[in-house]
Amino acid sequence: MNRWLQGPIGRARGGLLLVIAGGLFGLVIAGLDYLSVTRTRERFQPVLCYMESCVLVREPGRNDRNLPGWQWVPVVKYRYMVGTEVYSSEVVSSRTEPITSIAESEAFLKRFGPGSDATCLVNPDDPNDAMLELPTMTQAERFAKIGGLAAVLGLVGLGALQIMVSIDTAPKPPKPRAPGWGEIDSGPG
Repeated sequence: MNRWLQGPIGRARGGLLLVIAGGLFGLVIAGLDYLSVTRTRERFQPVLCYMESCVLVREPGRNDRNLPGWQWVPVVKYRYMVGTEVYSSEVVSSRTEPITSIAESEAFLKRFGPGSDATCLVNPDDPNDAMLELPTMTQAERFAKIGGLAAVLGLVGLGALQIMVSIDTAPKPPKPRAPGWGEIDSGPG
């Protein structure tokens, strides 16, 4: 194995193996993130809540076409009851993502406008743990895409490198030849 990683070809192999390992690591992270979000989605229960305040703070960022523009970050406060206890929270989601379009911001305000009744999600094991929206799978999808692409490109690169190495392109010593017409025969005799 040590000889396999020596020289310029060996360094290229080592680099491609690191790319493959990084891609596989990204796929593992994507899987763990997917399981975490799935458990959160299964655990939290819907509860009626009262929206005390809801403001969208506009700040520079990326718009819905991923170009420089504006994005809106929700700042909320709401109350809800679990049993006979009243709780309050300011959490939009365990992974709050900025809103990137005006249409999305208007829809958010329509759903969670101040003074309205909405549905929030509460952890029955810990009623202080609540959110308005469940986390999305976008982070897991992003890790899976990047990790998968890195692993595939690394494997293709390693395969191409192995094919190139297996093709013998080293110069060969000239073969001895018989004297041709008009050449002096310097052989015996």
